[in-house]
Amino acid sequence: PFYHQDTECLLAFAIIMLNTDLHKASSELSSKSYGRKVRRMSRDEFMNNLKRAVPSEELPKEYAFSIYDSIEAVPMILSVSQSVSGLLSASSRAIGESPSMEKTNMIPEKESSKMTAKAIKYSQEMLRAMSLEGSSFLAFGKDFDLSPKLIHRMLNTLWFNFHGTVNALLTVRKPTRTILAQCLDIVHSVISCSLQLDLNEVWQLAFVRQLAQIVFFLDRLDIMSDRIHIDLDTFMQKHLYRNYTWYQDLSNYIGSSTKNGREGKDTVLRHFDRLVSDWRAQLHFKVDPDASHQLDRVARRIRNGLSLVTMDPTTRTFIREGDLTRHLSSGRKKVYRFFLFSDRLMYGHKSASAEQYVIHSELPLAVMKIDSAALSCKGGETSFHIFHPIKSFLVSADSIEEKKHWLTDIQLAIGKAVEAYSKALLLKN
Repeated sequence: PFYHQDTECLLAFAIIMLNTDLHKASSELSSKSYGRKVRRMSRDEFMNNLKRAVPSEELPKEYAFSIYDSIEAVPMILSVSQSVSGLLSASSRAIGESPSMEKTNMIPEKESSKMTAKAIKYSQEMLRAMSLEGSSFLAFGKDFDLSPKLIHRMLNTLWFNFHGTVNALLTVRKPTRTILAQCLDIVHSVISCSLQLDLNEVWQLAFVRQLAQIVFFLDRLDIMSDRIHIDLDTFMQKHLYRNYTWYQDLSNYIGSSTKNGREGKDTVLRHFDRLVSDWRAQLHFKVDPDASHQLDRVARRIRNGLSLVTMDPTTRTFIREGDLTRHLSSGRKKVYRFFLFSDRLMYGHKSASAEQYVIHSELPLAVMKIDSAALSCKGGETSFHIFHPIKSFLVSADSIEEKKHWLTDIQLAIGKAVEAYSKALLLKN
């Protein structure tokens, strides 16, 4: 067994690189070398490369040489069994294609990769569609009993999967309240069970650090910007999470050699549960179902518009839509469909092949200005200017009344967007 947790990963990566160097890369280069001898990695070079990453006491020379000899004698080849071949074939048929080698036991590597990628793409499309249903994690009832031994075995086997799941969810560009609630549920359950069962302290602290990331996002719920992950990286790299009082208490308890018996453990767990309850209260919000459904309906009418509903309904809402005539620099006029949301203004044209709108540009409201001085411009009384760093132009409404509605809604939305942006700047400074 290895003493360091990274040794296995480093050794596995070294084996893959060795197999590529000895077989795949050499065969491909030899076909292009025009008779020249292709140099391959030697046993000593393989051992020297490993010494740079793996301590010598963990990897004896004889063991490294045996790995080299086995890979040199028998290359690792990607093979696909009949069952997997049938699964990939079914996935290919589901998206309108049939594999060329459906009845064989072995599928060429390139063909297998293409089929796997297509199957994954088909699954991703289904997951995106399912995300609109607002699904969440299911929980057992309080009367459901699990033995401590079973929980101990489950956590020891699956803790890395839980940790990876939370990491994947937190790397979303702007984590939503729903995502943060799901991450909080996972981390709360794992930490509580691990404290009860006195499991591995190293990965307990790993989940406590994930909890610090969740709290970081909770403190910035209303002012999340595109730089939120840059700020998070700085927060974690400089170990600023250690300033949290709850983090100090929890990490000190996990690292202490004496846990003060059952009474001390119960006290820590009760305090931890109260903290999680307070954090859940921060995540609690009421969503107007009509506004949520309206945002969903508009997003479905926009090509690639599902990203509009990935944020919290409390963060992005739909305000209005309508046709406005844009005055082009060439002197021509063109009618576009404009969509006003609480954080951006979008416009585009209707696709001829589908009942969806193709977006030409998205303009964030936080840096937008509008000028309603219509009489001095060439558009007439129903026109107004839109000024933005990305694009500025003149538009006209169908009537003066409609122009007033657009101006009022845009001005109000700009004011709220600027306020949210100012809060983000204050927090950053």
